[in-house]
Amino acid sequence: MALTNTQLQAVFDNMREGIFVLDRDHNVVQMNHSAASIFGLSGQTLSNEIAEEIFEVYLPDGSLLPRTEWAGAIALEGRFLQNYEVLVRRKDTGLLVATEVSLAPIRNEAGETELIVVCHRDVSERRDADHAKARLAAIVESSEDAIIGKDTQGIVTSWNLGAERTFGYTADEMVGQSVRRLIPPELQHEEDLILSRIRDGQTVRHIETRRVKKNGELIDISLTTSPIRDTSGRLIGASKVARDITEKKRLENQLHQSQKLEAVGQLTGGIAHDFNNLLAVILGNLDLLERLVSNDPAALKRVKTAQKASIRGADLTRRLLAFSSDGELQPRPTSLNEAVHTIVELAARGIGADIVVTTHLDASMPSVLVDVSGLENALLNLMVNARDAMPNGGSLHITSELREITDGHASVQAGDLKPGRYAGISVSDSGVGMSHEVLARALEPFFTTKKRGKGTGLGLAMVYGFVKQSGGAVRIYSEPGFGTTVTFFLPLAQQGFEAWQRTVSPMEDVKHTGTVLVVDDEADLVEIAVAYLEEMGCQVHVAADGVAALDVLAQHREIELVITDVVMPGDVNGIELGRRIGLLYPDTRVLYCSGFPADALAERTMSVNGPLLRKPYQKSEFRTAVNRAFESGAEAGGD
Repeated sequence: MALTNTQLQAVFDNMREGIFVLDRDHNVVQMNHSAASIFGLSGQTLSNEIAEEIFEVYLPDGSLLPRTEWAGAIALEGRFLQNYEVLVRRKDTGLLVATEVSLAPIRNEAGETELIVVCHRDVSERRDADHAKARLAAIVESSEDAIIGKDTQGIVTSWNLGAERTFGYTADEMVGQSVRRLIPPELQHEEDLILSRIRDGQTVRHIETRRVKKNGELIDISLTTSPIRDTSGRLIGASKVARDITEKKRLENQLHQSQKLEAVGQLTGGIAHDFNNLLAVILGNLDLLERLVSNDPAALKRVKTAQKASIRGADLTRRLLAFSSDGELQPRPTSLNEAVHTIVELAARGIGADIVVTTHLDASMPSVLVDVSGLENALLNLMVNARDAMPNGGSLHITSELREITDGHASVQAGDLKPGRYAGISVSDSGVGMSHEVLARALEPFFTTKKRGKGTGLGLAMVYGFVKQSGGAVRIYSEPGFGTTVTFFLPLAQQGFEAWQRTVSPMEDVKHTGTVLVVDDEADLVEIAVAYLEEMGCQVHVAADGVAALDVLAQHREIELVITDVVMPGDVNGIELGRRIGLLYPDTRVLYCSGFPADALAERTMSVNGPLLRKPYQKSEFRTAVNRAFESGAEAGGD
């Protein structure tokens, strides 16, 4: 049945595609409602001149089409293209429409093309969706994270470049394979749990676990897995985002270790300080007892044995203070390479002939600002540890190099160093190495894997304490069966700062007498100090705290020297007492006593302005300090 003209017009007007009918002069002689709506036109006709004035046409790549390439022009040349995409823009309004254009001729009875039908299908929404998909694909492909698609059975359906970088497999190697290929045997159950939760419609967020790279390396990852559904809501798979957090975990472990060691150091420092007081009492009484039993050889032998044990205890305390950064250091510009040569020569015989020691030292290395003996002790401890790790011989290699530490360095991110130039020194051995568990505790005091009696567990702890107190950082790398490398970084000495030599006056036991006030809240220590002073021929007064000391000073103006503990209870500690003495009795000298060195006291806002006698002290040390205090007063009077 033939359609009437009215019916054909209705079909024409109600088509979704925009249809233009052009004559041979490119004038629009008819358009349907969709054409007018798509391009923002009114009326039924449009002249060629007006069309050129208000429209411009582009290819999808953005290049401008000349008028001779517009749809009507190429149709008149006999080229009736189908479904080619163009972008049509209105110059006056800026409206941009993406369309697919198809052309068809309307011929007369003679077969000549009389009119041209230009059909525009609006594909703007599809084009926008395609662009959005392309942008999303570009984002996924350029992501540093591994973004993986998989079906409900765990078979990989998509694999981005981030996944290739993270796991080492290409997309060709993984698409169609089970994601279980990435999971260590002991963690295979995780995939069952993840798939079970995905089938229940759950998202598995930010779980931290481990996966295996193509080369067999285990890495730490943070994993988020989300269900994927089709347009009908049916579950068809899951998307997995995996981020490599191996470096992050390593830095967190370093920070945790630093914080743990700092806490242990604070505890150790407090214990060492109290132990110092106990040792001072023991050593003092042994010194006094030695004089009383001088005619009894058997008793004297016992006293000497106890003295030796007490001195070893004092040395242990010194090591503990070194670990806790409360040890006293004398930093000065020092040649790192010279220190290495010195220790290598010193340790050569003790290391053993079956261990080959080699050095590779940076000749351009500037001076470092450290305590020389502390540096040498640290190097010696590391060499001894290396020797013990190679019972059957091996190689020990020491290197130094100038290092530029940046913001991205592990020591900076862990808060141990500030960015800048440092001297790096590494001691490497080919020994048995350390497991992860041993390595995690290697710097803790008293931790040792050596047999009983073969080590104190303080070697590496002392190295850590020395380097930390010197403003540096320690890093240890070890592989079981391959060996260990301990690297530490030290600050450089300031340019133009010349090396200086510390001069110490001879410790002559010149006998000085005078009136002395001893101030200490430890009665046993007071008793020992009084005994030493009376033996020297001094007149002695005592006080248990700062307030009592000021009362004694007010009553006995003849007091020439005050020996005071620094840390005492009450409002007047040793520092405050010394300050008040300086104001009220400027001619009276003050000798401070403490188990902490001056630097550690300064950190506790207790800066010592005068000589400091370290506890525990022996009689000879006490006598020397007292004599020097008297001598300093005599020199001042002489001026």
